[in-house]
Amino acid sequence: MPITVIIMRKPLIFLLICLMSVIFLKAQTPGIIVRPAGTSGPAVLDPNLNGYTSIATTGFGSSDITNSEIPYKTIAPLAAEPTGDLHRGPSGSFSDIVKTFDGSGFYLFTNGTNLLCRLRIGGIVSGSKGYSILLDTDQKFGSSGPYADPNFQAATNGNNGNPGFEYEVVLETNFRVAIYNVDGTSTPILVTSYPLTSNSQISVAATTDGGNPDYFYDFYVPYTAMGITASTPIRAIATTVMSPGPAIGGPKSDIYGVSGTDYMADWTNFILRQPPFTVDSLKSTGFGVPPVCTDPPVVNGPISPSSTTVTGTWTKSSFSSVATATITLYKGTTSIGITTVSSGGTWSISVTGLLNNDIITAAAKGAAESQCLSSNEVTVSSCSNSTHTTSPTFSCIDIRGFEGTMVAGASVKL
Repeated sequence: MPITVIIMRKPLIFLLICLMSVIFLKAQTPGIIVRPAGTSGPAVLDPNLNGYTSIATTGFGSSDITNSEIPYKTIAPLAAEPTGDLHRGPSGSFSDIVKTFDGSGFYLFTNGTNLLCRLRIGGIVSGSKGYSILLDTDQKFGSSGPYADPNFQAATNGNNGNPGFEYEVVLETNFRVAIYNVDGTSTPILVTSYPLTSNSQISVAATTDGGNPDYFYDFYVPYTAMGITASTPIRAIATTVMSPGPAIGGPKSDIYGVSGTDYMADWTNFILRQPPFTVDSLKSTGFGVPPVCTDPPVVNGPISPSSTTVTGTWTKSSFSSVATATITLYKGTTSIGITTVSSGGTWSISVTGLLNNDIITAAAKGAAESQCLSSNEVTVSSCSNSTHTTSPTFSCIDIRGFEGTMVAGASVKL
């Protein structure tokens, strides 16, 4: 019985191997857009329409930040973005925000009309997930303190609660890019949405944080759709979601820039330590987003017009690696003294010319951080601060006031 033998020539085999290698390498070239696959991205996100998010089709080179086609501004984390700090989901994968050399993984930009968002994610998946940018637009946040938001919504289960966000911009993979109004609610209200094909793309980043390729998830919306102007002070944080919807009320996976197990506390710690910025600052010529705020000092009281020194204490944030800070003392808005202090220590500043009712505050600034949080207020007062062993005696207390007796010359504070 005759036998047919097929002989493959070595040059042909070699050519096929080379072609397969080229295709594989091209698919993993940092900067190449993989969604939509094989084409350029939307014009807003890929302005030169060459199918890459890097400046050149050869990739990002030494940095996927400085060599990005769009000069995104870095949103500084409180600490280098950890890998695997998830509330739920697989470590280093499709819902894990990962870091590059400066610890960052979240970026914003504006072309003058749109707010462009970029997340550095540890993987890619065909399933439907949410990639959210939460925005604080009224400079009020948390349940207590001088910056408390009256619309604070406490968490009563593992998903709800809103410490003070007003809007969410969410990339809902396989569905859309959506804007939600979340002001004072744990049930987001859809404002508007945009198609994935026109408002999103995914490309290969230069980093391999978990030993495999990381990806840039890019998406954008017109910022005026949220009632934001170019000069509106805003604060922002990124959060991934295990379903294609908003983080408020949804199954949160990773919260950017801080590692913790309490998402309400994570959001609050991050936002209260982020200096407000404007859309204008995100332009290519803008100064970007300043570094995180140094935690404020405490001013000791009482302070009288005859005081020659003002003292206080300062302790660094648990998220900060800065061990010392510069303390600036203020009378109203005027600086009246500067000193330095180590974390956990006491500071003292010499003063003169204080008057009754002057408001004294202080602020701290650590190296590579921002001075943006004020201390408690102490009002200068000439009232006697002497103490008495005899307590006041009240003879009548009702809704109209208090009546009673005390030793002569004493001050009674209610």
